[in-house]
Amino acid sequence: MIATRRFQTGSSLIEVLIALFVLAVGMLGVLAMQSTAVKTSKNASLQSQAQILAFEIYEAMQSAPADIIDDYLLDYGAPTPNEPSCTTSGTACTSAEIVDWNQYQWLTNITASLPGGAGAVGRGAQPDEYIIRIQFATGYEESDSGDVTAINDEVLLTLML
Repeated sequence: MIATRRFQTGSSLIEVLIALFVLAVGMLGVLAMQSTAVKTSKNASLQSQAQILAFEIYEAMQSAPADIIDDYLLDYGAPTPNEPSCTTSGTACTSAEIVDWNQYQWLTNITASLPGGAGAVGRGAQPDEYIIRIQFATGYEESDSGDVTAINDEVLLTLML
């Protein structure tokens, strides 16, 4: 009796299905990494914008006379001051109007640049220490009851003037 050898040619259906499954799992991993990278990039961008805005009010406070620096103190939720009339009338602004203008510009920029943005300026523990806080939403989550709440982040800048 003569034995004949049969050589296999091509791939079986099971081998193709396993290869497609491995490829699909790999693609899902890539998509998950991409989603995380986009979210992290967005959060980093918001953090950077908040830091720029914190330094914006810091620079305004630095250039103010020492006797009016405490006029810059604000709490979260404080109403945005009105734009002073001196900025449009061509008359010289008083120190108090300059503070109002700086706060108006700062709070307007925060709400325009950051989702759910709010700003606060407070006193620190030391006599010349100030704390600038900017809070903003980085996402939202839904509770079991169906309520949607913001996930907030905060930039904190402590400085001496």
